[in-house]
Amino acid sequence: MEEPPEHVKFILCTTEPQKVPATIQSRCQRFDFRTIATAKIAEHIGTVIKGEGLKAEPELLQAVARLGNGSMRDALSLLDRLIAAGEATLTLDLLEQLLGLPDRDLMSNVIDAIAGGDAAGTLEAADELLGRGVGIDQLLEAMSDRLRDIMVLCACGSDTPLVELSDQARASEIERSERFDAAAVVHMIALCESVQRSVKSSAAPRALFEAALAELGGALAIDEPQGPAPIAISVYLTEAPDRARVTALLAAAALGAGAPVPDIAIERLPETDWVAASREALPAIQAGPFYLYGAHVSAPPPAGSIPVLIEAGAAFGTGRHESTRGCLLALAELAEERRIARALDMGCGSGVLAIAIAKLWACPVTAVDNDAVAVRAARDNAAANGVGGLVRARLGEGFGGAAIARGAGFDLIVANILAAPLRAMAPGLLRHLAPGGVAVLSGLLADQEREVLEGYAPLALRRRITLDDWVTLVLSA
Repeated sequence: MEEPPEHVKFILCTTEPQKVPATIQSRCQRFDFRTIATAKIAEHIGTVIKGEGLKAEPELLQAVARLGNGSMRDALSLLDRLIAAGEATLTLDLLEQLLGLPDRDLMSNVIDAIAGGDAAGTLEAADELLGRGVGIDQLLEAMSDRLRDIMVLCACGSDTPLVELSDQARASEIERSERFDAAAVVHMIALCESVQRSVKSSAAPRALFEAALAELGGALAIDEPQGPAPIAISVYLTEAPDRARVTALLAAAALGAGAPVPDIAIERLPETDWVAASREALPAIQAGPFYLYGAHVSAPPPAGSIPVLIEAGAAFGTGRHESTRGCLLALAELAEERRIARALDMGCGSGVLAIAIAKLWACPVTAVDNDAVAVRAARDNAAANGVGGLVRARLGEGFGGAAIARGAGFDLIVANILAAPLRAMAPGLLRHLAPGGVAVLSGLLADQEREVLEGYAPLALRRRITLDDWVTLVLSA
């Protein structure tokens, strides 16, 4: 090494360059190799697929890039296996079949059940995946990956570049992350990692796995931090837990974190009418001329108001969120300026905006949502508000469904969803908006306004309504 012959070249590879003596480093050219960003891998894979005359789903590009784990060679090797399948269009389903990965939709069922504190639903959803031949270690790894994305979205916000997903998948995970607390997800990831190590040496891996799922399925609530004071964590379970097991789990977690073992108290909740309690937390609200209330409100609507009866349920939209209230205020102002003959509520949820439109203009309204539960809720709510004959609720995915094609040329289109799907559906909205028509867009934060407006450049911004950090935009053709 001190005086090598001219024809000899030493190539030294190490993952610990700091341990190479300075006398050696001074005689070397140093090249640091880093992993490649997932977005760059996905972009290159897309170019390769196009060059091969094939097509691919955006979700497939992201999935292959992530599985490459920073290595372009590994990602391309996986792509070769997909191309060898002989399909003209490469899909996420094909990748899952090829590698035996858990079905993403079924994994979503597991995560959603955990979010709802539904231990039974969590076990049933996991059982369906295991019944398809997915290994317990694969399932735990997939859960950790999904929970990691949710944790980052909770901690860093919906626009963070640390979550690398397609626009559609990102929109779904953003909505899902709103049902979690970042600290709770950290606990869930740690539990998955612990169980993944344990099942490899366990004589009963499935029992261990299901015990962890049941634990994840318990409802967990974390108090807001108040300075340096300890934070209270409450776990709500359907049955009394074993105190010794809970103490052992907390002691192990405290040891790993270098923290003292916290105090615990196990109490039975008093008998409570949770329906009545939840309704008390949902008083009637006023949004411009609209008076939104539930059936539990006994007081009559104020004189001159437009009453809208909306019960809290599985479908989004009670009028309490700033994005919904912003839309209601925008609709009330539009009603003072123009007539509407045909309207569309895209992503209708409970149907609250479609009902408001029908009551303002007495015109037919097409209400579309990709959730069957929301479509049923919108129909029921429209009937309860006396506008069932005007509101036509239909199941559909964006502007591509038959329900939209039959009603092309809308004078008014309202879309209260999220920034990512608003950007994605811009071409469809522009295509279906009648000349001189108005679009009301909401569900976006103030710092997302510019990127959303870029897709709607042919329209003029007429009004901006800001409530807290949420923005509602009124655009006209």
